[in-house]
Amino acid sequence: MRRLSGFMAGMVCAATFGCGGGSPQPAATTPRTAAAPTASSGALPDLQPVPPQAESPDSPSSAAVGTAGELFHRWVAAAQANDPEAWSQAEQDLQTVGEQAVPALIPVLSGADPLAREMAVMFLAQLGPQAEPAAEALTGLLNDPSPLVRVNAAGVLTTFENPPESAVTVLVDLLSDEDVNIRTTAAGCLGNVTELSSAALRRLVDGLDDADPRMRAAAATTLSRSGQKAAAALSKLRLLTGDDDEAVRQAATLAVKLIDSAGRSEVGGAVPVGATEEK
Repeated sequence: MRRLSGFMAGMVCAATFGCGGGSPQPAATTPRTAAAPTASSGALPDLQPVPPQAESPDSPSSAAVGTAGELFHRWVAAAQANDPEAWSQAEQDLQTVGEQAVPALIPVLSGADPLAREMAVMFLAQLGPQAEPAAEALTGLLNDPSPLVRVNAAGVLTTFENPPESAVTVLVDLLSDEDVNIRTTAAGCLGNVTELSSAALRRLVDGLDDADPRMRAAAATTLSRSGQKAAAALSKLRLLTGDDDEAVRQAATLAVKLIDSAGRSEVGGAVPVGATEEK
């Protein structure tokens, strides 16, 4: 079955910062954006509708939750049948329910069916901060055997306030995954993290040498959000401004500009290349 990623086309770029799973956080009032979901291949199971959760004054109605469960079932059934038209329609219908679908999907996240978990976490990745009621279940997926589930779960968690360090650790580990879609999603979602560790920054710098231009561009974009802390990447970033790939050139050029600008604002002058970059 073909990789189910067509619906992601408009979600992997954020404003002027290029590709990635999140948006920069220049101020506390800036809303975090949804993580770009990553889809996998393989036949999907014939899932049963998700039972509605108990209703509370602040939760979606039982009817809305029940509808979301039915729509989720239709979406999975369309994927199982490899029917692009039905897939697209079912997904659009589920998106109209939006955050009201979260309670219906929480039981799926903790269920035994790995493919059902993939489908559920893919949808939650589109909701970003609106998926916060599922935070506990998403945290429980950080050790899931599937890298697809782990990257989407960790990515969604980085869109919440004060994401767990374990989510960041998962994303850093997935920067070296064999699947470029997993690598680039992990790199993009790390852009949601306000303070990246030195180890995380080093791994992103390593990503600038990736054979796939999508990963080079994603790593450059996320590094651009780290300001002066990413100054050690400037040598490689300047080389990438002449990369064969246009997206890489653009991401690297912007990263150099932003990191250099951050350095000037901190020290009152241009970043001295020889003094701040790795040899």
